[in-house]
Amino acid sequence: MTAILLICPAAAIETIDNTQTGSLTVQSNYSGQALTDMPFAIYRVADVSRYGLFTLLPQYEESGAAVNQLEQSDALDWRTQAQKLAQWIQTNHLSADAEKSTNKNGTAVFSQLDTGLYLVIGSDTRVSGTQYHSAPFLVSIPEQTSDGAAWTYAVTANPKSEPNGSHTRDDGDNSNRTDNPSDKSDEKTDNKPNTKPGTSGNRPNDSDTTSVKKNLPYTGILQWPIPVLAGTGLVLMILGWNIKKTKTNK
Repeated sequence: MTAILLICPAAAIETIDNTQTGSLTVQSNYSGQALTDMPFAIYRVADVSRYGLFTLLPQYEESGAAVNQLEQSDALDWRTQAQKLAQWIQTNHLSADAEKSTNKNGTAVFSQLDTGLYLVIGSDTRVSGTQYHSAPFLVSIPEQTSDGAAWTYAVTANPKSEPNGSHTRDDGDNSNRTDNPSDKSDEKTDNKPNTKPGTSGNRPNDSDTTSVKKNLPYTGILQWPIPVLAGTGLVLMILGWNIKKTKTNK
């Protein structure tokens, strides 16, 4: 009975509805200043299963990106995989699924998006005489809610945007560019629009890379099946013990 009770809460967790569409709101700013007219392109790079397992789409299979081997605590690896995909797109001249520029508030909204893993690439833009760069990042649609019990299909991302010359280029050319340790801006996604998220739900804060909340399925496989499997194993052990005991008594 104890094992069965342990299984029930985990089994009640909602799975992803792949028939539902979602949205992505990109909020681009630097030190409180909205970055207007910054172009962003999104690429759907992987399908996502009901349980959060990603599968690269055929056109990205040879990119070398390992989207199901990412660790929540490894922010550098998140950037590495995003860069692999961005380079693959550039080399093979792949077209974006959608492109939009930020409005006067630094916001661009992509709607009617299929579920999956998306790569977001921003283009350099000049605002008030300063040119800004936005590093590519990965984001999942949908994301898990903060309690991990449900999914939200309206995702908000705050990309890491910096003035040119204050960051390391993502294309490997580090000349004339240095990291700015005083800049606390970083990529984030959050379930609540117009708020400053702690992370997109499953990537750690890192001033130099993508940051995601700990509740997203970016590791590929969700954590909740673990107690289900453990509880099932316990039930089988108890049943086996009872059967053996019955045979012994006979």
